[in-house]
Amino acid sequence: MWEDSKIMNKLEKIFEEAIKEPGKRIEFYKTLLEEKVYAIIPIDSDEDIKDGKYVKDNKVRLLTLKNQNEIEFFPVFTSVEEIRKAFPKHNVGYVEGPGRWYFNLVRGKNVILNPFSENAKPFVPQEIEDMLNGNLFDVKKTAINKDQQIMIGKPKVYPEKLVNTLKSYFERNKDVRTAFLVEYSNGEDRPHSLVIVDTEGDMERLVREASIAAKGSLEDGNYVEFMELDLSNTIGVHVINSETPFYKREN
Repeated sequence: MWEDSKIMNKLEKIFEEAIKEPGKRIEFYKTLLEEKVYAIIPIDSDEDIKDGKYVKDNKVRLLTLKNQNEIEFFPVFTSVEEIRKAFPKHNVGYVEGPGRWYFNLVRGKNVILNPFSENAKPFVPQEIEDMLNGNLFDVKKTAINKDQQIMIGKPKVYPEKLVNTLKSYFERNKDVRTAFLVEYSNGEDRPHSLVIVDTEGDMERLVREASIAAKGSLEDGNYVEFMELDLSNTIGVHVINSETPFYKREN
């Protein structure tokens, strides 16, 4: 991905790790908001820039590009080196600032991180909004009523990609003891993956972070809900007696 002479900064390191290991996507999103990013700008005159950086005290105007489908997007980069690689024959100006500052500027727009690289990362408007609000996507946490009719069993098609992603996340979350996966429906929704977790930590935080980690690991039409292991309900008793955990913490 990078030239031999390229020394990756913190954001680039976690970006590369998250590409290879989906369980690190949580850390990538957090780092993206905190670390410096670089956006290109139109240059009105040479006096506006110094060593490529925009120095004129004026309102920032970000440059937009169009993809092959003529859809406009804002390009943003992880480093000045990435800008130079993207525009090797052009002298372009840039502004820099924390990711949160930048994404607030482009709310409601399409964005692509390192758009001309092998691992370009697109961001759609809703994803940006959810990232800034701390809600990257809706989190589904399941609660069971005593009189509720449910269907539970082994998945017809085992979601290997999802399981591997969650294993990777749970291995770094030392609060998780065990985790089970079943196919579940309460009769009102279609059958989908349900992950039952036995944890010593904050379940709300775990659900949010595990949901982020699972993004991109779900097959078409499938989605995942999370539930804390509870032996006072039917699902908890079922998984303990009939299912094998896909993850078990090593003591």
